[in-house]
Amino acid sequence: MAIEVTPLGAKCNLRCQYCYQHPLRATDPFSAKYDLNTIKSAILDAGSGAFCLFGGEPLLMKREDIEDLWAWGLSLFGRNSIQTNGTLIDADLIKLFRRYRVTVGISCDGPGELNDARWCGNLQATRRATAKVEQTIESLCREQLHPSLIVTLSRLNAAAERLPAQHDWIRRLDGLGIRRVRLHLLEVDNEA
Repeated sequence: MAIEVTPLGAKCNLRCQYCYQHPLRATDPFSAKYDLNTIKSAILDAGSGAFCLFGGEPLLMKREDIEDLWAWGLSLFGRNSIQTNGTLIDADLIKLFRRYRVTVGISCDGPGELNDARWCGNLQATRRATAKVEQTIESLCREQLHPSLIVTLSRLNAAAERLPAQHDWIRRLDGLGIRRVRLHLLEVDNEA
């Protein structure tokens, strides 16, 4: 079992409406200061044999630091993993995923409007980000780097009138070769 490594704490480029990390962000200084040697020591001390870059959004780290961690992880554990919202993945990162044997998990709640709770500040930016994530999923699959997905179900994407679109999307994912989709039910942590 891999341990979660969160170099940037809860820092994220999105403001998903239901994110359980919002209370953490109120007290998290969003420090970009982390020490790779300390991270590596903590991974070794945990004795798990592997780690997963996690967040917030771990791809906000400096690219060279990500590559350093993955090169180290590959040499020690033979693999790496990351859980991301997918909005920051580009062609260069896809090459790094392949080079460092990185399994990719993407959090996305559905196509188009079904992913609107993964908020980017306004509706237009949110829809652009969702379209980019959908394209990224397809790119990863073309490269035979099939990501796993986490889909959080809520009234926004799983109400009776929305289920046909959700079902169609899951079928498209299956057609792309995606074999792991974890469905999470939205859990409300507070009244707001």
